[in-house]
Amino acid sequence: MKKLVTLIAILSGLALNPVKAAEGGVAIVDLDAVAKELGVLEYIAVTLDNMKVELDGNLNKLQQNLQAQMNKAIKDAGDKPSEEEQRKVALTNRELETQFQQERSKAAQSIQMEKLKLINNFREELKPHALEVAKKKKLNVVLNKVMPPVYAFDDSVDITKDLTAAAKKAGLAKKAPARKTQ
Repeated sequence: MKKLVTLIAILSGLALNPVKAAEGGVAIVDLDAVAKELGVLEYIAVTLDNMKVELDGNLNKLQQNLQAQMNKAIKDAGDKPSEEEQRKVALTNRELETQFQQERSKAAQSIQMEKLKLINNFREELKPHALEVAKKKKLNVVLNKVMPPVYAFDDSVDITKDLTAAAKKAGLAKKAPARKTQ
């Protein structure tokens, strides 16, 4: 009986004095806020805008070239084209339109790929700094506040401000390039 009373007392004592939580919790960071503060969002936006201006210029040249080819096909068909010549002109028009749409699709895909590359490069550059800041708070895992969504957290594990400061100190801030115009 004495052992049972002792065991109950020990267990009750543990319930009243919970064991200190182990180190190695989860840190939360708002990567969007860090990127904004470092100028990375502006850098990415301007870089992609400049790329779009350049690609649009190339597409405009291509469109002019294709229009010249179409005009030649119409001219070659003559003033009174036969049914065969009309079909040939229509086929040429479809082929040239398809070529233009493919190039426009490639341009859009290039912009999307560059965006992903810039974002991933930023995240990779920031990763060691995020872990360093988290470890200073005795945390071992860093989750982005936005993606994946975090339902709730204690502000003491939010390392956004500390990470921004560390990233600035490490020289990760970006200055956006000059904007191109058409």
